[in-house]
Amino acid sequence: MYKASQFNFLTKKNSEGVLIYNSLEGNLVHLENEYEINLAKKYNKKNRLFDQEIENNDVFNFFIESGFLVESEKNEAIELERLIQKREEDPTLFITIMPTEDCNFRCVYCFEHFKRGSMEVEIQDGIVNFIKKMLSKGLYTSLHINWFGGEPLHAFEVVELLSIKLIKLSQEMDVDYSSSITTNGYYLNKENFKKLIDLNITYYTITLDGLAEDHDKTRILANGCGTFNEISENLKNMTKTNYEFFVQIRNNYTLDSLNKLDGFLEYLKNNICKDYRFENVDIRPIFDNGGYNAGNFDDCVSSKKISKYKGLEKAHEYGLHNLSLKNYIRPGGIVCNASKPNYWLFGADGKIMRCNVELDTEERNIVGQIKDANNYVIDFTKLSLWIDAGKKDKVCKSCFFAPSCQGAYCASLRFNNERLNINKQPCPEEKKALSDLLEILFKEMMN
Repeated sequence: MYKASQFNFLTKKNSEGVLIYNSLEGNLVHLENEYEINLAKKYNKKNRLFDQEIENNDVFNFFIESGFLVESEKNEAIELERLIQKREEDPTLFITIMPTEDCNFRCVYCFEHFKRGSMEVEIQDGIVNFIKKMLSKGLYTSLHINWFGGEPLHAFEVVELLSIKLIKLSQEMDVDYSSSITTNGYYLNKENFKKLIDLNITYYTITLDGLAEDHDKTRILANGCGTFNEISENLKNMTKTNYEFFVQIRNNYTLDSLNKLDGFLEYLKNNICKDYRFENVDIRPIFDNGGYNAGNFDDCVSSKKISKYKGLEKAHEYGLHNLSLKNYIRPGGIVCNASKPNYWLFGADGKIMRCNVELDTEERNIVGQIKDANNYVIDFTKLSLWIDAGKKDKVCKSCFFAPSCQGAYCASLRFNNERLNINKQPCPEEKKALSDLLEILFKEMMN
């Protein structure tokens, strides 16, 4: 006997037919003829059992193979617990480093406070020592360094010096090494770009908030000047190289700039994204994340006004895609790094943190400190709050989307709700707008 998986989600959106998704397996299927649709609706009914001998048809057998139907005695809660346990087994040590917390930009919606300048050498060496001790445990086969800020290239010499040390360490420890960077792109001239490639920094996230007219309203230098021309020139020069690298173009839009997105998408299609290394775009509305500019920017987009995926839907019309989108529906796909045991974030002053939005604005986020080149301390009580966030939430565990977010989409939001006595789960936007997300992914599958 078989029953519908508790992790199924069936939706009818704009496409012909229906989409059915299973979050435990990460499977998404489109059904369009009436016979298949009626069977899918039947087999997705809860509290019903189905006999394979009686229901012997292609749809039934396919649903079993794909995880939409499971054996009646199967306890899927156990499968969910095993999945959560796998977070402890990630073979990659993922480190985010802020070489500086200062920035040459003053983006009007930025949540950061620009408290500190370049990281001192003693702190750099302390981070290398920390990573060495972590790798010595024998739990990891690879090391990934993610450069963040502030603007990380505002402290280029720190990125350069630390990269050399960490590449050498990975070779000594016999682990694979990779590196990414989130940069505003302003300093990414030919010379600097070649240096970064030589330092094995091959994954880039660079933001353009539209064409110059819109971009230069939101992403301005500290002196108030625009930045579009410099960044776009750097991007064009990157396309002229034969280096192996990948760039995600990020766009943050307001309701006003959304209406002018077509011209920007046309620009990307014809000038930047025709290069396969720039195929990945991430277009999303500006939300209020608090911090430095909280309440100062009037054009933040409320998720109640517009779908998070409205911009990506429009981008799809121009053949532009978010290649990371499919990860969102995979098991564990939107568990926040802050709740992963293999993840650590280092501030410019050696603070060891979890959330890269809270940073040191909340004491709970500071879980340790690099003391000097050879010593550091970890507050394991604080650390466990982040890593265990949501693990005991019965409401989250009963949700059809639980395998994807595991109750750990945003520990920070969970903590805030608890502090304010708000009895509400911190559900991800991906769940709230899941029909939109699945529709986009279906279109991707068709291309």
